[in-house]
Amino acid sequence: MDWQKQVNVFQRRMGANIINANSEVFLVCASDFGDICMIVSKIDIHKISFVLSDEHKDVEEEINTLLLDHSFLEHRTLLSVYNYLIYNWDRLAKDHEQREREKGDTITKTEENINVEKKDDAKDYESIAKRSSLSEKLKKLDITDQDSSFTKAKDTQYLTKKVSLGTLNGELQNDLHEIKEQDTDTDGDENDNEDEDDTAFGDQNTTKTEEEEDMVMICSELTGLNMVNIGLMRFPTLKLVVKCSRCRYGTECSVQKKFTGVCSRCTFNFVLQWKMGDIHAHSTRAGTLRALGCVPLDLLPLNAQCTCLECVDEVIVLINGLSSAQKMTKFCVHCTKNLSVEFQTADFHLLKLRTGSQKVNTKSAKKFSKQNLGIVRGKPLPNNGACAHYRKSHRWFRFSCCNRIYPCCECHDMDQDHPHEQANRIICGFCSMESLYTPSKPCPHCGNFTTRQQLSAFWEGGKGMRDRVRMSRKDPRKYKRL
Repeated sequence: MDWQKQVNVFQRRMGANIINANSEVFLVCASDFGDICMIVSKIDIHKISFVLSDEHKDVEEEINTLLLDHSFLEHRTLLSVYNYLIYNWDRLAKDHEQREREKGDTITKTEENINVEKKDDAKDYESIAKRSSLSEKLKKLDITDQDSSFTKAKDTQYLTKKVSLGTLNGELQNDLHEIKEQDTDTDGDENDNEDEDDTAFGDQNTTKTEEEEDMVMICSELTGLNMVNIGLMRFPTLKLVVKCSRCRYGTECSVQKKFTGVCSRCTFNFVLQWKMGDIHAHSTRAGTLRALGCVPLDLLPLNAQCTCLECVDEVIVLINGLSSAQKMTKFCVHCTKNLSVEFQTADFHLLKLRTGSQKVNTKSAKKFSKQNLGIVRGKPLPNNGACAHYRKSHRWFRFSCCNRIYPCCECHDMDQDHPHEQANRIICGFCSMESLYTPSKPCPHCGNFTTRQQLSAFWEGGKGMRDRVRMSRKDPRKYKRL
């Protein structure tokens, strides 16, 4: 979504006042925490900042430092950034208080280290002064003993040297003992830090395993698959629409191995892991999908890697834009044979429930698999496909502009930011089977009419013919009030 569309969506949903400048736009809107001003750059949309009231300066500093990280704004819109600020207001204030406390602790630690260094310097000066006083005493002893005999002078020199060496050795041993104590203290601190690091690393590993255990394993299978001259088919990247498990809002995403995204409505985080499978004549499983915080709804057009069945060497042929109920053909580059693929629908089956801390019982598992795994083949759609705009229409449309499924064009325009295009495929509201759009014809799978069938040429209380041009002349309503 470009810059102008995001600003228009934000203004329409939040009722914000817009103030245009040369290089920036000011979006001002009211909230429970007072007036909030969002400043957005026209040159780079990833440059966003907030201005709050004086009472909430701590939250303002915290959110502005968070917005400096471009990875935080990679998959977010202006509305999702605003919702993130509102929902995490108290947490941002607590994070700011904790950061200020950590700053105060670091300042006190540096002051303590400076005081310890000063004490060590004073001890060094005292030891040097003691040594100088001892040397002066030795000199005085030598001067007083000059008048005595040579032997006495030798004895006194020997004794004085012995005393001075003993005192010096004692002082050196005391200094070495102090140094060893300091080394042991520092070693203990380092060991404590290493233990803390080890425990922190262990906690990270446990959180990773818990996250993997909490994921829901879902299998994607292609029903009604028909492959001609294709030995093996794979989908390295999976393009699909997922539904947020908090607000039930649909989001498009493409998963290669692992994908972490954020819901654009409620900013709820979700994780997807895709492991592709091998599709051949005896297996229709496209792969396994692990989901956390979301539920898959529908597959978007995929890019497939196929191998030719006629070639001796493994030649990979790319088939782009493969979707349901649509036959795709491609020529092999090596042997020029026709390769064709066609499948009816893509179903998601639940393989494994959560086994970690968030366990679910069997009743909720049945409800989960029925309601959240999207369209179920052979069963009717919710309200038989009817919506608030068209109550007599029992079908859903797959629009060609975005390949998304909506009950009608008005539902599409309310959810998307682009105008709708004519849909070329429909999903029956009675059997949930997808087929090509054919007006005034029943569903090819169940035989039911998705719209009201006009077989009679008479009015019949409003349930028959309503067009006066095609209405029978024997019906008095044809010429009534003309």
